[in-house]
Amino acid sequence: MEHLFRSSSFYLRRASWTSRRSTQLRI
Repeated sequence: MEHLFRSSSFYLRRASWTSRRSTQLRI
């Protein structure tokens, strides 16, 4: 279960980073 939580956190972090970069590129 801990592994799954870590994976989720990493995925969310990556998604957030990608979203931020996409927003910057859009602007």
